[in-house]
Amino acid sequence: MDQERGRFEKGAWVEEGEGEKGEDARKRSGPFDRRFEEVSHLVSSSLSEIFSLARDLVTTPEGQAHIRQSIDQASTEIERSLAAVADQVREKLKEKGVPDEKARSGER
Repeated sequence: MDQERGRFEKGAWVEEGEGEKGEDARKRSGPFDRRFEEVSHLVSSSLSEIFSLARDLVTTPEGQAHIRQSIDQASTEIERSLAAVADQVREKLKEKGVPDEKARSGER
């Protein structure tokens, strides 16, 4: 396998001995190429930040507390939503004249 020697300079691979030739090629690249390079760098940086945040959430006590708090809030919201749905069902059943569970259990 042919492996060429070189290095990364400003996000681009420059082969050994290429030096200024590689720089000239970058200068000759159009605005789209430069923009693509900038956006690629931003995406890479953003992904690094996301992975860093995820690691901190899982591995630090503060992150774990944040996760617990988020789970507790979500659980509370789910319980409220289910209670609201149950209330709406009871109201609809009352409108249709169907006795609710409490009334039925008293008849037995």
